[in-house]
Amino acid sequence: MTDDATPAKVRLTDGLGALLPTRRGQPTVLTNAGPEHGIERGHWYSPAAVRLMLEAAAKPRRAEIKQLEGQKRRLEDLLFSAGRMEQAPCFVCGYSGPGYFQPGQHKCAARHHKLRERA
Repeated sequence: MTDDATPAKVRLTDGLGALLPTRRGQPTVLTNAGPEHGIERGHWYSPAAVRLMLEAAAKPRRAEIKQLEGQKRRLEDLLFSAGRMEQAPCFVCGYSGPGYFQPGQHKCAARHHKLRERA
C-alpha cells in the first residue's frame, strides 16, 4: 500500500498522523497513552531496548508463575498421598486407559506409588 493520493484525492495517511512514525525506518513503541499516564506517545527505542523492556516486564510474572507451579505441585502431592488416584481418571492429566497404575504407561503413576508408600 502506498501513500499516493487515491482517486478521491484522499491520502491514506490523512487522519492517522498521531499513529504514524515521524522518523522513517526506526521502530517506535507507544507507551503510557492516556490521561492517567500523562499522554506520552511516540518514544523511539531501538529493537534491543524494546527487547530489554519486555524482558524486564516479564520477570515478575515468571517468578509468580514459578511460585504458583510449586504450589500446584504440592497440592497434587497431597492428593496423591491421600490416594486420590485410586479412582480413574487421573486428576492431574485425565488419563484413564490401560496401564493406569503402570509408570511406563502413565507418568503420574510413578508419583502415586512413591507418595502412597510414604503415607
